[in-house]
Amino acid sequence: MAGRVARAWLGGCWAAAGRLRPLGLLSAAAMVLFTAFRVVFLLHNKGSIRAVSAAEVVECLRVGWFYDTAALCYFAAPVGLVLLAMPRRRFDGRRFRLGWSALTAGLFAGFVLACVSDLFFFDHYADRLNYLAFSYPVFRLEVLAMIWRAYPVGWALAAVAAVGAGGCLLFRRLGWPRAAHAEPAACRAAVAALLIGLALWGAAGPPSRSRREISASHICKEYVVNRASLNCVGTLGRALFDCFAETSVRPEEYGFVASEEAFAVARKLLLMPGDVPAETPGNPLGRITASPAAAPAGRPPPNVVIVVMESMASQYVESLGGEQAWTPELEAIGERGVMFDRLYAVGTRTGRALVGVLSGFPDLPGLPVAQNPNARGRFMALADLLAERGYHTLFIHGGNLEFNDIKRHVRGHGFQTVVDRQDFDEHVRQKEIEPFGPPGEAAFTTFWSVDDQSLFLRADRMLCEQRGPFFAVILTLTNHPTYEVPHDVFDWTVRRDHPSLPAEMSEEQRAVRYADWAVGDFVRRARRQPYFANTLFVFVADHCRSQRPAYPVDAANFHIYASMLGPAELIGPPRRIATVLSQADLAPTILARLGGASRHCFFGRDAFRVEPDDGFALLQENGSIGFLRGRRLMCISPGRPGPLVEGFRLVGRDQVEWGRADPAEADALRRLHRQGLGLFQSAVALLQSRNYHVGP
Repeated sequence: MAGRVARAWLGGCWAAAGRLRPLGLLSAAAMVLFTAFRVVFLLHNKGSIRAVSAAEVVECLRVGWFYDTAALCYFAAPVGLVLLAMPRRRFDGRRFRLGWSALTAGLFAGFVLACVSDLFFFDHYADRLNYLAFSYPVFRLEVLAMIWRAYPVGWALAAVAAVGAGGCLLFRRLGWPRAAHAEPAACRAAVAALLIGLALWGAAGPPSRSRREISASHICKEYVVNRASLNCVGTLGRALFDCFAETSVRPEEYGFVASEEAFAVARKLLLMPGDVPAETPGNPLGRITASPAAAPAGRPPPNVVIVVMESMASQYVESLGGEQAWTPELEAIGERGVMFDRLYAVGTRTGRALVGVLSGFPDLPGLPVAQNPNARGRFMALADLLAERGYHTLFIHGGNLEFNDIKRHVRGHGFQTVVDRQDFDEHVRQKEIEPFGPPGEAAFTTFWSVDDQSLFLRADRMLCEQRGPFFAVILTLTNHPTYEVPHDVFDWTVRRDHPSLPAEMSEEQRAVRYADWAVGDFVRRARRQPYFANTLFVFVADHCRSQRPAYPVDAANFHIYASMLGPAELIGPPRRIATVLSQADLAPTILARLGGASRHCFFGRDAFRVEPDDGFALLQENGSIGFLRGRRLMCISPGRPGPLVEGFRLVGRDQVEWGRADPAEADALRRLHRQGLGLFQSAVALLQSRNYHVGP
């Protein structure tokens, strides 16, 4: 009797489990797809891999299998529960099976599309699919146009559609057995419980400290191999989850310490001699910095113009270690003013850089700070401080400021006049900017923006119209993939001034040379205007060109051009400053040049007063945090149950050498870790608590 009951029970469970055959086929096909794609990914990017052993490749595939399993588990549980809950009569129905086969094939086709997109995404952004995959293309026609032009989208979509159609036929033919045994509800419930348990175990992982739990970043020294172990569907899902969370920073993954300790470290790093602490509730970093008056009695306050240049990385500037002399105009500006030899971007995107330059705030993992709801309202900004001093504030851009919520951010933080592409289009229609007009004025547009020269012409006119002190930010964009500088425009502008240029130049080189020429042309025009003699100009790149980093945080991917130009009483004699600096140092440096007392809480200091060996830069790349000081770089790679902390040593200007800390450097590494973590944790705390301000 008991044997018959047991056999009936097992038979019922087996019959119920048979309902999961479509899910099993989908899972098996997906695992084969993800593994094959991982191999293709490694082969496609083998040029960026310097040295890797067979054991490390095997480890990459093994860790990747865990990530693939975790990603599939999020689909397996709901799909399996629907299959188990469906009444047998409907389950055997032709309409249900056809529809479910189509749905299953659609899921598999979606996995294929994610893999294909991930391959091109990594080529451009040096990371697996993340929040950019849905925050850019879904809302921006410009991005879709660029993708259509730069990549074989038509062929990719046709291949995905073919896979979907073939998968539908395959799943319909192989995935639907007929029941040979009764399926009691209790049996289906038992199979469902087992399925849920397996899905939870696969998604969360075992409780032991394994490589999978720590991070995929710790397999070996090669960044590409480490990133290859991830699953693109999983990274996209986590990014989507982080978009709805207040922060993607999980304290346990970075090894946060007590808040009081972190703020004490940050305060010690940021306070300079003569600063007076001015703490406010929730913000221990507030301070008052006093500087001598910059303008003589009776002279109006100095104007400030910040030119934020698209992707003007050090690799294009010969004096900063660039292999090619692509920026003669910027080199000349640096020779006439103050050039910062080792200034680093806070992050890797324009929206992140603007927060660093204009708010003196470091970049944080996840969504850009400008898009974070906690950065709206009261958030320290240079434009707010200067508006309080009576400055008229302007933000001028030739592209669409809706990207990354930049328009809302700048409007909400002190900018009274905001101009973007929509305003330029109106002026182009009114023939205020004539295509191929007077010599040297050749207007054109790209997917992204109007050309840089038209941007500077408009900015120059607006600055001439000002009747009082002004603070203007000019954001360029022509030097952006897909590098759409027409040959005739290039000849009309750059080649006219530099006839010795080679006849054959790459699209990237033409874009860089044109962007450099446009900045020089703007300076030459500004010199003829009355405002020039009393204006402090700051030229700074937003970020570097996207490159595949060699390490969790690669300093070479953050080293950018930056210089200041202005009256000698503001910046002193021409010189070069070799101290390690960050974009976050620019706001307090500008305030110090203007003179007077300033109450602020910037995560930066006056670059002119920082001792040569005392500078630092806090960097963020794909969730990892870097703290650069002198020639030493400390990296924090997040993971569970704790982070991985590594020490590196810079050789030359930017080349990073793998250098695990030896006993002699252990103390230095611990000190850098404590300082970098203190700054990073303080920034996270101030953003989450909405206390990044110094008001009452």
